[in-house]
Amino acid sequence: MPEIAPAVAPLTRPRFSLAVQSYFWLVSSLLGLSPVGIVSSIASREDVPLRWWIASILWPVFLAVLFWYGARHCSSDKMRFHDGLLWVTRSAIGGSMFMSFILVPPALLASFLGAISFAIYSDLRSQPQFAPVKWAQLVSFFYRNRMRR
Repeated sequence: MPEIAPAVAPLTRPRFSLAVQSYFWLVSSLLGLSPVGIVSSIASREDVPLRWWIASILWPVFLAVLFWYGARHCSSDKMRFHDGLLWVTRSAIGGSMFMSFILVPPALLASFLGAISFAIYSDLRSQPQFAPVKWAQLVSFFYRNRMRR
């Protein structure tokens, strides 16, 4: 028995190249794991307070909670939060690897912090549609001003 096709075809997720996904995961990993690396580097030369270790280990957990919070508030039927971050990454990749390595981290950080700000504002104002609309506008801004055409 054949399945009945839905009246409206579901929105297909965009596919991103391996380079875009690699840049995204590299920058995300650096942002999340750099405090642990810095504290362990300092610890190899001198004693580090326990609170520094705890803070550096809790930092990736805190970022994961912020990512979940942003995804919960900024995602919509038209664009998921993670896809928007990948669009920003793709838009910030320039013609050369060196230039991309300089441009992608600030673009991702600005868009991530913007999304969290939109989500907090949306919660404070009790306007659930504010965050997804503003998130889509922010991603659209990065796409319109992308490095490559």
